Amino acid sequence: MPRLEIREISRVGLAKGKTRLPPAFMGVSICSHFFSNARLRAIAGWAENRFEQFLFLIADEPQAHTFVALQGDAEDAAKAKARRIGDERTIQLQRVVQRARTSRCVVRRWQDVAAQPLFRSVEARVNSCFSTDSRFRRDVIRQVDLRATIDDRDYRSIQDRWRLIAVKYVIDELSAMLFLQSESEPRWPIQVFPGPMPFALRGMYRASYQCPSMFLSREESGYLEISATDAVQTKSSHATKRHSAMPISRA
Repeated sequence: MPRLEIREISRVGLAKGKTRLPPAFMGVSICSHFFSNARLRAIAGWAENRFEQFLFLIADEPQAHTFVALQGDAEDAAKAKARRIGDERTIQLQRVVQRARTSRCVVRRWQDVAAQPLFRSVEARVNSCFSTDSRFRRDVIRQVDLRATIDDRDYRSIQDRWRLIAVKYVIDELSAMLFLQSESEPRWPIQVFPGPMPFALRGMYRASYQCPSMFLSREESGYLEISATDAVQTKSSHATKRHSAMPISRA
């Protein structure tokens, strides 16, 4: 089995040069092919040496919105399916963390976060901002459209219906981010994700929206984009870049 290497691609709101960073979290989608056991094990090993503490959040309940939109499930059936897959993913990830022998990594379910007293008030703020701030609403919908394109879904045939329900997924996602980084006890000020910063989250860091409660201070929180790659491929890639006449940049 190839050894995976975690590469830090971009950082927002994080001081450079610090060996160990404050507590961080990563949402784990229950249906994403990215979160294989090998990648999760590599991430756990990397996080053990990089952060004071690291939270894997199983994002099962938000996935129910996607089951309703794309598979036509009834809402109760979609929730039950998401919880069942979430049960399986939780057991799988707990085993990965145990085998990685990490002392700083913990696994939590979505319901554990949603049950905390301030979560619903944060969720209400995000929903209110979506209703009243056209710029925030535009960025959330852009995120929905981008996800549909990346996942190569049969998007055109169900576009309007899927959009309406997928917005709920993004609202849930942003609510958890905002809660964990600013209101949770303990706080998890850094988000780690294997992809570029979502449009709406970028706006939250830049104070782009009319809702002041949607601002994330860079001095108190941060975003770290990572990539999990084969260590052999990474070395080969570095060698290629050294001999390349054209610099490679990330958009």
